Amino acid sequence: MGKVVSIHNKERRKDMRRPVRISARLNGWPVEVVDISVTGAGVGEAVQDKASDDNPDILISEPVTDFGRFPVEIGDIMKLEILPENSETFDLQLEIVRKDDRRNNLGGRFVQINNPAYNKLEKMVIGRLR
Repeated sequence: MGKVVSIHNKERRKDMRRPVRISARLNGWPVEVVDISVTGAGVGEAVQDKASDDNPDILISEPVTDFGRFPVEIGDIMKLEILPENSETFDLQLEIVRKDDRRNNLGGRFVQINNPAYNKLEKMVIGRLR
């Protein structure tokens, strides 16, 4: 029987991310939070539903934000304004740690979280705030 020398896991996050779809603004740009934990978040492009030119009863989702042209670099700290449907807006500082132009999304970790924002974030992560 052979020995297992090492196991490689690509996931380096300490806390598991919860998949969500929450409207937000990143430095004023419309975005969508696609996953979240108490330590960070994944941010994707915001989409907007538009009626089809051929049939107004058919809605087509179109991207609003293009991260390829978005002024952001790894290491930037940006204001992430969370816009939950059933609660008041709150702000977090997000340090960008990943930018994927091909998939049009960003990943980051939260920095300098105050207590009220952390409490709302914690409720959002466990599913009590939407």
